[in-house]
Amino acid sequence: MMARQKKTEAKKTHATDSMDHIRQQIMLATLNNVPFDGWGRDAINAGAKEAGYDQAMALRAFPSGVAAVVDLWGTWSDNQMTEALESRSDWQDTAVTARIAAAVKTRIMINGERRETLRRALSWHALPFNIPLGAQATFRTVNAMWYAAGDKSTDWNYYSKRGLLAAVYTATLLYWLSDTPDDHGDYPQTWDFLDRRLSDLGSLSQLTGKIRPAACRRG
Repeated sequence: MMARQKKTEAKKTHATDSMDHIRQQIMLATLNNVPFDGWGRDAINAGAKEAGYDQAMALRAFPSGVAAVVDLWGTWSDNQMTEALESRSDWQDTAVTARIAAAVKTRIMINGERRETLRRALSWHALPFNIPLGAQATFRTVNAMWYAAGDKSTDWNYYSKRGLLAAVYTATLLYWLSDTPDDHGDYPQTWDFLDRRLSDLGSLSQLTGKIRPAACRRG
């Protein structure tokens, strides 16, 4: 009797959850299963179960399967990065190149505990029919980085800056996946690699021109 009552209460709770909330909960739980089940419907169903939903809800939340889960993960990670950067008290006083370096570091470490899941996601994106999705996800991420850094360009620099940063971000991510943390759980070799790649590009501030502080943009 008590078990039936708890089940009924759970159904009522789920009924009030928004689909966006349900999708996010299933997505986050799915990430934990990917290292064991790979990117597939089994991992999504297992994630749904861990989040407290059944397979029918998993199918309803992600009818297109893995592609939708990976896409949501990317969007969620970008949003987490933006929030973390904008919460920094010294953000507006930080040089542009330092902002970009911080953005790359933050974006990578958002999923610092999900290295194997991320490695499998990169392999999934490398499949011929998934390459366009990977390119779109990378562009969205570097675009979020530039916006967080204060860039609002609309001319040809818009694409050149994002293309250059996409190469730096991708190379740094791959380096990080093969790196080992130090005793403090940090990755100094990866960040040195990132600094060298940014240095190779020259001063990013020359590409951005003058970026107005966020306070001025809102004024």
